[in-house]
Amino acid sequence: MPESREYLGTEVKNVLDALNQIFNETVKNNAVSYISPELIKNFHGMIGKELGVHFEAIPGKFRENNVVVGTYRAPEYNFVSELMQRLCDWLKNEFKFRHDEEQDFLDAVIESIVTHVYVAWIHPFGDGNGRTARLLEFYLLLRGGMPNICSHILSNHYNETRSEYYRQLDHAGKTRQLTDFIDYAVQGFLDGLSDVLWNIQKHQMNNSWKNYVYDIFDAHKKINKPKRNRMRSLVLNLEFFKEYSLEEIQLINVDLAAQYKILSKRTIDRDVADLVSMGLMEMKGNKYISQISSLVKQLPTKRQIQQKVSS
Repeated sequence: MPESREYLGTEVKNVLDALNQIFNETVKNNAVSYISPELIKNFHGMIGKELGVHFEAIPGKFRENNVVVGTYRAPEYNFVSELMQRLCDWLKNEFKFRHDEEQDFLDAVIESIVTHVYVAWIHPFGDGNGRTARLLEFYLLLRGGMPNICSHILSNHYNETRSEYYRQLDHAGKTRQLTDFIDYAVQGFLDGLSDVLWNIQKHQMNNSWKNYVYDIFDAHKKINKPKRNRMRSLVLNLEFFKEYSLEEIQLINVDLAAQYKILSKRTIDRDVADLVSMGLMEMKGNKYISQISSLVKQLPTKRQIQQKVSS
């Protein structure tokens, strides 16, 4: 990376290091606590580490100047410490987190959302408020028992719908109510959960299919090794639900294309016919499809998963 842009790499590294540290302390060491001004400053310090002039704030210290972000004028700097303390006290009393028992799932999600919004509104630092808010959000979801893979969903949702995020944030500020922003965030969270569950399910099915294919070939020991490897590679490289002609199958990847190029035309015909007879492929008209499609059809659809998550 050019020297003039090295700070961008430091920014990314700081965020990744912070996420890893928070994960290790929260999940592995179970070092959880209430949200406090000191915790928030600590997260901000992680974000601004070693950025120098590229970070327009003192890492880990509340601002001592007034700021305007676009058309939004943040609270006067001399009120920041008091506002942050009041926010932390309110979070502690409102969302019922206890060290000796698991926090309610809904409380954890809503607390993470409103904490993000209030940090954005108070704007306690001269720089890095958004990154600090996302770290707090990540921490609160982890603390509430959310798996690591799901604790990034809200942050991803805001990034993927950035224009709507700013519109909702502005609307919440003007109306002095959070209902619409919470609706927007929760819907994004539910959609993200559905995506995660769907991807996990596809991954599990892919692994199950791979194991099944290997078991089938283990039961056909008379097939010589070169043919076995070629046929197994062929069927495992077929995309779900996609129909292939014989010509397309030969070109499914570079390695198979190279093998079939030096073999006779009848080889691909025999390989595919054998895979059909083994129940690993199915003929549909003049094309072929992986039999994993039959297994996948037994799974709930993504829409069904979304409906279940939302219920």
